[in-house]
Amino acid sequence: MVRELAQTIKRELSLATEQNRPLKYLLFVAHDSTLIAQLKLLSQTIDDNPPYASQINYSLFDMGSSNYEVRVTYNQKPLFIKQCGGDSCTLSEFINLIDDQLLVA
Repeated sequence: MVRELAQTIKRELSLATEQNRPLKYLLFVAHDSTLIAQLKLLSQTIDDNPPYASQINYSLFDMGSSNYEVRVTYNQKPLFIKQCGGDSCTLSEFINLIDDQLLVA
């Protein structure tokens, strides 16, 4: 399940840029165990189960000149993504991160 969801997120973010389609919003509904797995995929430390109605948002920003940035928030708070050195990644960094993590998972 985690692998399929991660690949779908990666694919949809890429398609939004490659085909210039105006993707506005994509919603997936999941159990807390799936949220935990997604957070672990992003190398986040998880101490407790996510609170009720928790959410992870993957936002894609067009930075111009065919440059795109991905920002991830968990319950409206930006996630520090250590592989990218901050709370955002270029789209290519994010795709590489997902690919690398899926190889280990």
